[in-house]
Amino acid sequence: MDTRENIERIANEMLRIDRRDALAEYLAEELLKFSMYDLQMIGARARHDIEILPKNYRDKLRPYAEEWFFGRYHALITKYRDGDFSGYSAPIHDIDTYRHFCMIIPEGCFKSEIDLPSFIPERKNPSYSLFYYLLMAYAMFVLEEPGHPAGTPFPGGAVVRKTAGKYYCPIRDKEEEIFNSICNFCPALQDPDYL
Repeated sequence: MDTRENIERIANEMLRIDRRDALAEYLAEELLKFSMYDLQMIGARARHDIEILPKNYRDKLRPYAEEWFFGRYHALITKYRDGDFSGYSAPIHDIDTYRHFCMIIPEGCFKSEIDLPSFIPERKNPSYSLFYYLLMAYAMFVLEEPGHPAGTPFPGGAVVRKTAGKYYCPIRDKEEEIFNSICNFCPALQDPDYL
């Protein structure tokens, strides 16, 4: 899963997809290639990222972090196994942004600067970053939701919110200089209360 050639293959195959239902099916098939061991290690990484935060913020963030990782994963796999992508039978909404997202996946997977404790094996495995990018593709280009679910809190008390069918994020435009940030591709708008 973690070779550059394999990750480039996945990104290139995703580039050829232009419909939400086809993308959902493709993402599910790729995510099912992750072993139970991989999922356990990804879960350990996600839990570690949460546990190092200050307790007050950590307790507020944890349920949203679990949703954006494993809630979305299970929802996608369930729909795939049920053969039910009928609700997504439309073209990908912002195809140019989607294609740009696909093009950054390989570099984003290998540029990871995450340094995890030694008790987590394979701390810099690029396939774990790939898992994250695949789930974010599902959220942003199939579900047309922000990478961080509505309600996700940020330090200082701001949250991702949904108002009148639109998503607003307090940090949407704050991450532009970070090459592999999903914020650069997120359908949420910058929350005008946090400019």
